[in-house]
Amino acid sequence: MKKAYITRAILKDYLTIKNVDITFNEDINIIIGKNGTGKTNFINYLADSLSENQAIKNNHSYIYFKSSNNNFLKEIKNIKFLKEVKNNGFFKNLSLKDNKVVNLKNGDGENLNEISTLDFIIPLKISHGIPESLKIIQEPINDVIRKIPEGYTVFPDTDSSLAFAIGVHYFTKLHSIIPKGTKSYNINESLNSLNNNLTKYSNIEGVRIGQNFGLDNSDKNEIYFNNLYLEYNINGVWLSFNQLSDGTKRLFYIISEITYNDRFIVLLEEPELGLHPHQLYDLMRFIKEASEKFQFIITTHSPMVLNTLNSDELDNIIISSIENGATQLKHLAPEQIAKAQAYMEKMDLSDYWIHSDLED
Repeated sequence: MKKAYITRAILKDYLTIKNVDITFNEDINIIIGKNGTGKTNFINYLADSLSENQAIKNNHSYIYFKSSNNNFLKEIKNIKFLKEVKNNGFFKNLSLKDNKVVNLKNGDGENLNEISTLDFIIPLKISHGIPESLKIIQEPINDVIRKIPEGYTVFPDTDSSLAFAIGVHYFTKLHSIIPKGTKSYNINESLNSLNNNLTKYSNIEGVRIGQNFGLDNSDKNEIYFNNLYLEYNINGVWLSFNQLSDGTKRLFYIISEITYNDRFIVLLEEPELGLHPHQLYDLMRFIKEASEKFQFIITTHSPMVLNTLNSDELDNIIISSIENGATQLKHLAPEQIAKAQAYMEKMDLSDYWIHSDLED
């Protein structure tokens, strides 16, 4: 069950986002619309409004959340300034000191002291393409984890949830399970969940830590890594990331990010880019399953993406349009839903989008 998800967003005064007020479902939300209607502007603005490193500094963002226990973290106005948080039951014992949340417990009584931002609402954002540099995934790491009073440092400058997960695997387990002086160690167990998903939902038959990986654990306060990177099994052959096709790279990136995601909200732009229709079909099956844990807000130009939805889920479609230079977002009207449901009795929803006035 999701711990929290967005129920409504009111965003104003950024590029084409003049005054958007839209509600969301807790599982999959699919935004469709012609090019140039502001879908990417909306996703960027929403992501920035929920993040601590705000490029957009204004007081015009209102995001409403609902928690799994039916309470609301109701109104977050300009997330950067925590004093604007209005508590209505989801958090207990909320107090602020020097713009940090202290003495904070969530609705389950879990202690969340001394956090500098409300991390749980910062979304996982997957934009077009993939990042230029992906350590471990694409580039080897030669680095060191050092023991500090709070535990262990994790790999610096990690660019992905997967790289971070491998780092966490080390700093939580390494010293307790690896004898001093060990020069090599099989950490492929940290990839089990990913391999299960890749086998089920992609053309990648598996991933593993590169065969030239090694470590030096002789110093009790430092762990040295050499050549920590991944290899990818395609048709029985182990390849580097740079040897994969562009579509396979992005497919891997999306699946790995979601597999190791520790956020509640996923913003995903155009999952269809570079993918064969069969691969896109499998990816959307994966996203559908993952939506039981995470809320997805997806933009797309692919009719096939709509086939993820059942006939009783058509309210999950959001239409993007532009009027007088301003982005408009709206759900299907009841008559539009009824018309689409009638069509779906004989044909796919993707065909209806292609051959109808769905976006009008």
